Amino acid sequence: MGDGSCRSVWDECSLSPCPASRFPHNLCASARPSRRLRLQVGPAWYPCASCDPPPPSSSIRGQVLADRFTLFAAAKELTPYDEHGERSRVWHCLRTPRRDVSTIGVWHQPRTKSGTISGTQMCGSVWGCPVCAAKIAERRCQEVAAGIAAHRAAGGVVLAVALTFRHSREDDLADILRRFLAALRALQSGAPWVRFRDRWGVNGMIRSIECTWGMAHGYHPHAHFLFFIDPPRTLDRATGELVPVADWSPDATGFHAAIYQRWAAVAARHGFTMDAEHGVVVQSTAAFDAAVVAGYVAKHGQEPTRQRWSAAHEVTKAHVKRGKPGRLTPWDFLRRFVAAETPKERSAWAARWREYLAAFRGMAQLRWSRKLRARLGLEVERSDAEVAAERAEDGVLLALLYLDQWRAVWQSGNVMDLLEAAATGNAAAVWRVVEAAMLGARAGPL
Repeated sequence: MGDGSCRSVWDECSLSPCPASRFPHNLCASARPSRRLRLQVGPAWYPCASCDPPPPSSSIRGQVLADRFTLFAAAKELTPYDEHGERSRVWHCLRTPRRDVSTIGVWHQPRTKSGTISGTQMCGSVWGCPVCAAKIAERRCQEVAAGIAAHRAAGGVVLAVALTFRHSREDDLADILRRFLAALRALQSGAPWVRFRDRWGVNGMIRSIECTWGMAHGYHPHAHFLFFIDPPRTLDRATGELVPVADWSPDATGFHAAIYQRWAAVAARHGFTMDAEHGVVVQSTAAFDAAVVAGYVAKHGQEPTRQRWSAAHEVTKAHVKRGKPGRLTPWDFLRRFVAAETPKERSAWAARWREYLAAFRGMAQLRWSRKLRARLGLEVERSDAEVAAERAEDGVLLALLYLDQWRAVWQSGNVMDLLEAAATGNAAAVWRVVEAAMLGARAGPL
């Protein structure tokens, strides 16, 4: 480290103050999202201009991991306590050991070539924790892709649909979100919906919620759907059985007109207006493989590392992608918070993050229609918390750390280094990180 030193954003874990700091909690002025920040997920460690920066990551995976840990540290800083004044689940996430463990496991996952930690508490927040959100989104994406593949194998077709409404900067997020969800529930109920479903052979749906924000038009909640359409059947004269019509595809134009008519009527009763071009978007997914389509609803958790953003990613990973030009995702709020150059800017982005979190907390990001998973041959759905806490069955255990060793890794800011070492599958590299952390360890609880 150079002559200067960085200070934690948590007072109880502070190091010496950084002389270059111009921000509350001594967040260094030189910290920028474009530069790999040395952040630990606990006391957040931001490098200052006089600190020696770590070498930049040479891989896309490493850059994604660095960005995710940057967001993770910012999320912990902005939500350290819950509504009861206790330490929040996000604050404890990937930090505090579970009460039933005496060691922390460091694992290598051969399939994804990544590193994971076991034995710590996981918050399971798909809206407020970039680490849990990424893991949950990846799992949901795999499930959606498997469902799409099974439906297509039976001759079915999947249509991707996005529903939205006109919005403005004056809209209150909590209010429009409440009315939007009520309109979506009304859309999928009553005799008109049953007739629509029967008319188009809708076997089931997957729905996800996404929200972006723009300076010009404010918050933009919208919903992504995957409609699982059954093909018409014809009589096979050789067997006397009804079989799906081969190479069939639904009329996307007619489907758009029908669902727009229904959505416009329902949304109007909840105070929303729209036009046919922007209020409803329908896209055929026939040209994309199942993994690509799955991302359409499952992207709410991580940045894409594939060349093509899939429909499965769109549905399951929407909440962690970066916004389009002029629009920001909630994760971008955290990026702007980290990059802010004045206390006023930091306060503004912190307030926007907390407003978003208060509106979405406790809401399901992904919903399957009733019995669809069973029809597609998928297992019973697990909760977000269960998915966040699970470990891949093919993982390779590289090291078991005593709690004081884990505390040292945390306090020295080496959690990300530990995961990068575990991603290589080299146990010696993991222990080198632990030994380096122990040399700089400080006494005290996590």
